Amino acid sequence: MDPQASLSPGDNLEGRYVIAALLGEGGFGVVYKARQLTTGQDVAIKVLHPNISPTVAAQLDARFQREMSVIAHLKHPNIVRLLDSGHLPDGRLYTVLELIDGEELSDLLAREGSLGVGEAKRLLGQVMEALACAHGQGIVHRDLKPSNIMVTRAGRLRNAMVLDFGIATVSEDHDDPDFARLTQTGQIHGTPAYMAPEQLQGRVTAQCDIYAWGLTFVEALTGRPVVEGVSVASAIYQQLSPTPVTLPELDDASLLEVLRRATAKEAQRRYQSADEVLADLEALAGGALTAPLESGATALGTRREAVAARETLAEGEQGVAFMATEAVGPDEVAQVLAQTPRGGTARQRRGAWWAVLVVAVLVVAGGGLVWWSQAPGGVETGVPCPPGQVRSADTQGECCWPGQAWNGARCVGAPSRCPEGQLVNAAEQTCSLPPCEAGKHRPDGLHCCWEEQAWSESQGRCIGTPRCPPSSLLHEETCLALGADAWLNHTGCEAGNTRACVALGMMLQDGVGAERHPARAYALFAQACEAKNVAGCYYLAVATYLGLGCQADAAAAMKLWEQACRDGRAAACYDLAMVAEKQGGEGSGAAVLALLERACELEPGMACDALGMRYQMGLGVAADAPRARAYYAQACQAGYAFGCTHSAWMAGTLEETRALLSGACESAETFACLLLAGLLDGSAVSEAPLLRRRACEDGWIHACD
Repeated sequence: MDPQASLSPGDNLEGRYVIAALLGEGGFGVVYKARQLTTGQDVAIKVLHPNISPTVAAQLDARFQREMSVIAHLKHPNIVRLLDSGHLPDGRLYTVLELIDGEELSDLLAREGSLGVGEAKRLLGQVMEALACAHGQGIVHRDLKPSNIMVTRAGRLRNAMVLDFGIATVSEDHDDPDFARLTQTGQIHGTPAYMAPEQLQGRVTAQCDIYAWGLTFVEALTGRPVVEGVSVASAIYQQLSPTPVTLPELDDASLLEVLRRATAKEAQRRYQSADEVLADLEALAGGALTAPLESGATALGTRREAVAARETLAEGEQGVAFMATEAVGPDEVAQVLAQTPRGGTARQRRGAWWAVLVVAVLVVAGGGLVWWSQAPGGVETGVPCPPGQVRSADTQGECCWPGQAWNGARCVGAPSRCPEGQLVNAAEQTCSLPPCEAGKHRPDGLHCCWEEQAWSESQGRCIGTPRCPPSSLLHEETCLALGADAWLNHTGCEAGNTRACVALGMMLQDGVGAERHPARAYALFAQACEAKNVAGCYYLAVATYLGLGCQADAAAAMKLWEQACRDGRAAACYDLAMVAEKQGGEGSGAAVLALLERACELEPGMACDALGMRYQMGLGVAADAPRARAYYAQACQAGYAFGCTHSAWMAGTLEETRALLSGACESAETFACLLLAGLLDGSAVSEAPLLRRRACEDGWIHACD
């Protein structure tokens, strides 16, 4: 798209602003530098592209309105300020924002490689301060990433400012009628490479921003994104994987713990609020972190030295010794209890139990040792509760699970929470270990191992060659469970069918129909590729690029993709184009275009649709509406539903638009259903309510009104 068709340098907006230059553009909007006539201040003006269809423009106009409303409520030195808004003569909304003189953190990292630990702490601390301000008003950014953080210079120091609250949403636990919820959970709003697992699954809370902040912090320290992929699907796959985020090697153990808690895949293990993060960041300056406490606990006593713990481990026995050199209160004892090892044999657990008891009763007081312990309800006792259990007024000084009460004879009521690894057993009113999966037992009474295996305390794993149950695959010292289809593929692969090897590899890599095991999947892809199976080479390239079951190697992956593309694998051409576009460099635009055209020829669909988008918006090529329509039509005819929806944007007649949207809607592209409902409003026999219900059920929230 030619941005001059919208606004040009020298254009005057309502007698208040004069356009100075084009700053940048994306798929739907253009940003200009302008001069405010009354103050002479330079500002940034954001406006929609002029050639977007009215239906889509209405959706995006609503999002612009929301951005204005969101930013107007946020007043913070590290958040870009909203200055004004208005409408162009053609009715399109424009917003006027503070013009930030600086560069995006993503560009800074590309130029400098990485930041020092000190500067990363300061800049990302400012970002967290901005998030705390937003979260305090129930606003979640949803798209925090390096390109939405502007780094400015004030004197000799650089400062951070958070940009682009355009897809911000009100958090699920903060209902504010002033903000319209335009969240469409049937669509991904945000950048998958920085999205928390629960955000990808449709739940948006302040913890999603904390996760993105943690990934951004790691990227600032390393200079590389934590999640790197060649497609949206691969980024989502990495985020939803239970594998913890890889953290850099740091000498600062306290900062490493902050990053570990911020990037925890499970929301319950992550920081619960921005204020918690800031408290630990502030503690870093003093050289220590706020210790994670049990709910309602507070630290007591004056710490003189940290409790030193030494664990001596040997196969078959364990001793744990603690050296108490500090004054401790009952809550700090609770913390030690919460951190007590839960594994080991009965003898090992008794050893750990007595070690904790030593901490509970030894208090340095004037050089003397004093026996001391008191229950919160005032009941004195010399014996601490077992790990996970507590004393309270409700338990009358007895040890019960949290949430229980003492009835004079026993603890009653379902526990409100259980120690890590245990589950609430409501029927028995206790916490208990979950059952082992089929074919496993507990050789030490605690850990689940396969038959014929034993638990090694020193190695922290099951050891020995297992006896695998039927329809499972032995891999090193584990049994991989296979469903019926996976087992058939396994037997076919064993017989020399490389297509079956690839199919089994995909199931093991995704964990669909088989237990997830990327390393075994990688070996199967390599086996198939060596036998000249093109699909095997393609999936081997994906695994090699992402480091799934192997060491990541972008150069080796690109060679595999190039060969697979030459051999006629359309997906390889498409992924290679995305990598080339990401890497940039001289001539990359032409290379990307050629690869997409090759992919479109081989398999009309997503690649054709991507070409249509480029020619419609003028992204890397001269805008060419007829060519864009042709590519969209090619994708649509090949059964790619999004191509039909995009074709509808550029249709010449109402009848053609309706037919295209109807076809896309029937193919389960529910955004097309929503657009079609808008066209049918007011007709004599309208299907609009039914279409809106389909869109609503698929997560398009504003279709539910």
